[in-house]
Amino acid sequence: MTQQLDIDVFISHSEDILKDMLLLSKHLSLYDEENSVVQTATAKLMSALQSAHAADRPVQITVAKNNFMVLGVLLNPKNPLFSTYAYRMFQHGVTSFTITSELTVTSLYKFLRSIMSNPDDTWDAGGIINLLEHKQIRGIIVTQMSRSDFLLVDGTDHDNRAHMVSMADRFWERYARALMSSLPDADLDKLKQEGFDPATLARQVSLLLTGTAEDDQSQFCKTLIRCITTTQTHHPKSERLEILSKLAQLINHLEDMPRQEILQEIFKLPIPATFAEEFFNNLSNKVVLNALYQSCSGQHYTSPMMMALIKKLADSREVVSKQELNRLKGAEKGFSKKSRELLSNENVVQFVPPEYQETLLDMLVNQSPPAALKSRLKQLKTSLEDFQVEVQIAQLTVYLLKLGPDTAQLPALHRQIIKSMQFYIDAGDFTSLLDLCQSSFAQPNPESSHSLIKLISPSLLKQAVVEACYQGGDHKIMVGEIIDLIGSPFIAPLIELTISETSRSNRFFYLSCLKKLGQQVITTATAYLKEDQWYIVRNMLLLLGELEAKEQLPKIRPLLNHNHIKVRQEALKTCLLLGDTLAIKQIINSLHSKNRQEVLNTILHTKRINHAEVNNQLLLMLGEKSLFSFDLELKKTLVQSLAEKAHPQALSVFTKILNRRNLLHRQRFEQLKVEIIRALAKYPPDQANPLLKHQLNRGNVETVNLARQILQRNSREKTQ
Repeated sequence: MTQQLDIDVFISHSEDILKDMLLLSKHLSLYDEENSVVQTATAKLMSALQSAHAADRPVQITVAKNNFMVLGVLLNPKNPLFSTYAYRMFQHGVTSFTITSELTVTSLYKFLRSIMSNPDDTWDAGGIINLLEHKQIRGIIVTQMSRSDFLLVDGTDHDNRAHMVSMADRFWERYARALMSSLPDADLDKLKQEGFDPATLARQVSLLLTGTAEDDQSQFCKTLIRCITTTQTHHPKSERLEILSKLAQLINHLEDMPRQEILQEIFKLPIPATFAEEFFNNLSNKVVLNALYQSCSGQHYTSPMMMALIKKLADSREVVSKQELNRLKGAEKGFSKKSRELLSNENVVQFVPPEYQETLLDMLVNQSPPAALKSRLKQLKTSLEDFQVEVQIAQLTVYLLKLGPDTAQLPALHRQIIKSMQFYIDAGDFTSLLDLCQSSFAQPNPESSHSLIKLISPSLLKQAVVEACYQGGDHKIMVGEIIDLIGSPFIAPLIELTISETSRSNRFFYLSCLKKLGQQVITTATAYLKEDQWYIVRNMLLLLGELEAKEQLPKIRPLLNHNHIKVRQEALKTCLLLGDTLAIKQIINSLHSKNRQEVLNTILHTKRINHAEVNNQLLLMLGEKSLFSFDLELKKTLVQSLAEKAHPQALSVFTKILNRRNLLHRQRFEQLKVEIIRALAKYPPDQANPLLKHQLNRGNVETVNLARQILQRNSREKTQ
C-alpha cells in the first residue's frame, strides 16, 4: 500500500512539474525573461525540480506522441494542454527527457524556446540532441527518434506529413531534373507526375539515349558523375545515404551500355573510400558483377582503392566463385607486371624521346609531381571541370549576344542561354543565374529579349521559384529580381504554386511576386474563382484582394454564399479590403451565425472595419450576459477587435465588466478582465489611465501587476 502511495505521489509531482513547464512556456511566448510573471513561474518550476532532486526522485518523462508517461502511466490523458505539448515535443523527435540537477535557468529557457520553435529547425540542425549540444543546453538529457522514425509513426497525419518532405527527396528531385535536362526531348512534367522514381527515370533515360549523339550521352554521364560527387558534402549521413541509394537505383536500372560508361568514370573518381563504399553498397549484385569484370579487364584505369572495394563486395556477396575471383586477381597482377616491364629503363631509353626520359623516370620513381607542377595541374583541372566549363560557355554566349549577332545565330544563342539557366538552377547558384538574366534580358533590343523569353518553359521558371524558396534568404530576393526581368511568363507558375503551397511564408512570397507583376495577373486569377476545390478559390481571393481588383467585385460577391466556410470568410475579407459596402450586411449576418467558428472569424475580420453598425453589434455581444454559458474565447476576441480600433464607447462596457463579478464562471471571468487590462495598452493614456488606476485597488494579483506595468510604461512615454 505504501509503495502504491509512493508511486501515486511520484506521478503527481511529475504532473505538477509538467504543468509548471507549460505555464512557463506560455509566459515566455508573451513576456520578456525579466518580466515578474516569468520570474515567478521560473522560481516555482526550479523549486519543484530542486525538491524532486533533494528527495532523490528522478525527473524522467516519456513522450508518447499525444501524451506524457511516467512509469508506464499516462499523465492526465484528458488534459488537452498536455496532449498538445506532448505532440509538440514529438514533432521535434523527443521520445523522453530527463531533467538533472545541473539545469540552469538559462538552459531551461533555451530548451523551452527550442520546443516552441519550428520543428524543421530542429531537424535541419541534425536532430534535437545536436541542437541542444549546439545551443550548449545542459541539465536536460533527451532521447530522440530519427526523422524517418518520426514520419513512420506520424504517417496517419496527412497534413503534418506534407510539411515533412525529406530534404533528401528535394536534392534527388534537383538531381533528376538536372539529369533529364542534359538530354534532348526530355519530358520533365511527365517525370514529376511519376514522382521522380529512379527506376522510371532510368527507363526514360535509356530510351532517350538510344540513337542519340555521343555528345549527349557524354553530357548525361558527366551530369550523373557530378551528382554523385556533390553528394559527398551532404549532411547528415542518413540523408546522404538516402540520396546515394536513389542514385544507385538509377544506375541499377540503366541499360548496359550507358551503365558501363558511367562505371568507367566512377572507377577513376578521387573520392574517399568510406563514401565510395556507401555508394557501392547500394548497387545490385548484377551491377557489382559487371563492375568486377569491367575493372579487371585492364582496358581502362581503375584506382587501387576502387579495385579493392569492388573485389571485397564481390567476395562478400558471393557473386562469383572463389576460384573465379582468384583468377581475376591473377589476371590483374599480370597486367601490372606487363605495365612494369613496358616502363623498364631499357624501353624508356628505346622508345621515349631523350628530352622526356628524365621526367618520366622521375615520375616512375616518385609518383608525386613537384609542388609547383602539382599546383598548376590543380588549377588546370579546376578550369576544366564541368561547372567551370558551363560558366565559361554562359559568359561567352552573353558576350556574343552583346555584340549584336546575325538573326540566323540568335536561336542557337538563345537555346544556350536557357540551357545555362537550367544549369545554374540545378546547381542552386542564384547569384550566377541573376547575373546571366540581367545580361540576357536587359538588352537594348526588346525584340531579341522577347524572343528569348518565349522559349523558356514554365517548368523551368517554376523550378527556379521552388528552389529559391527552399534555399530561402537572399535566394528569394534574387529570384524576385529575375521575376521582375522576365515578367508575365512567371504568372502561371506562381499561381500554380500559390494554389498548392502549404507554407504560409512561401505563399506570401508568391503573392508578393504576383502583386508586383500588377494588373496583368488579375484576369488569370479571376478565372480560378470557378474552381471546385475550395482552397484554390480562397487563395485566388487573397490574391485579388492584394491586387486591389475592385473591378472584379461582381465576381467576388457571389462567393459570400459559397458552401465552404473558409471561402465565405476570405470573400468577406476581400470585399471589405476592396471597400465593398454591401459586405457590411454580410458581416452583421455572420455575427448572428449559429456556427461558432464563423462568428469568431467574422469578429477577427471586423478589426479592419470602423463601421458604426458593426461596432454597436460587437459592443452588444461583449456586454451580453448569460447565466449558464460563458464563451471566454469569443469574449476575448471581441475585446481585441474593439481595442484594435481604440473604440471609445467600448471603455464603458470594459468598466462594467471590470466592476462586476461572476460567481458561476469566476475563473474565466477573471481571465476576461486580464484581457481587458491588456487591451487598454492600445488606448491613449488619458482614456486608459483612470480605468487602470481603479484596478490597482480592486483587481486580482495578475490584473494589478499588469495594470501597474502599463501605467509605468505610459508614464515613461509621457516624460520622453
